[in-house]
Amino acid sequence: MLNRDEKSDSAPFIRNILLDMCRMKSELNEHRYYLERKVSKRTEQLLKRIALLESCNAALGDRLAAAQKKLLMFMQQPESPLPQKDSVPDGTDLKLCVAPLHEKQPGEAGAPNHPDRHTHTN
Repeated sequence: MLNRDEKSDSAPFIRNILLDMCRMKSELNEHRYYLERKVSKRTEQLLKRIALLESCNAALGDRLAAAQKKLLMFMQQPESPLPQKDSVPDGTDLKLCVAPLHEKQPGEAGAPNHPDRHTHTN
């Protein structure tokens, strides 16, 4: 058992421990609030980015479907001329995307010289 002198010596020590615990609890609550706000803001940013990416994905999917449809129509009509740039809504030049298989591409063996290709004659 503690005598009266030991009790009086331990009282300030216990009071300091309780004060430290209250201070730490307050600091932890402040830090929790800070982290919750930070998580909330980051979640909001990510949700906005997700919405933007989903809308871009949908728009690109629509453009791809339209381009595939035009390409399929073109491939089914081999006698028709290639569409001009202004006939494709997004400005895609289908001449760059579609080349007949029997034609040689510039730079291939037997193909006409490409303007950037230097040939030396001796």
